[in-house]
Amino acid sequence: MDQWFLNYLDEHFRETSRQIEGLREENAQQLASLREELSRRIGGLRSEMMQRLERLDANFRLSRLELEELRNANDMVNAQVSNVDERLGTFSAQVTTQLQDMQEVGYEVKTRVRDSETRVSVLEGWAAKAGLDPIENCRQLSEKYRSRPTS
Repeated sequence: MDQWFLNYLDEHFRETSRQIEGLREENAQQLASLREELSRRIGGLRSEMMQRLERLDANFRLSRLELEELRNANDMVNAQVSNVDERLGTFSAQVTTQLQDMQEVGYEVKTRVRDSETRVSVLEGWAAKAGLDPIENCRQLSEKYRSRPTS
């Protein structure tokens, strides 16, 4: 081959080698820059994630404490409801007993009133037959029965 052609090829290959070497250095710099940027971002994300996890952990602990307080409050309410239920049952029984007593007394009162009305009607009838005032007739009968000796 021709010497000139060999020199040309050598020069061309050297130029190509220099370009390749320049591109390698440029790629290496870009890769190092990207690694630094990636490391910085990962570090920032890790820091942010740790802060969020700490807040989440604190919120979780607080939620557990609040839940325990609610459980205790619920237990207290249940105990109070049971107490009120027992007292209400006792009160209901007492009211039922008193109502029955009042109904019995009411029945007795009604019976006595009917008896009294019957007696008054009889007295009024006697007074009307005798031509007397009913109250005056009651007084006379009252005096009559008082003056009787009791056996």
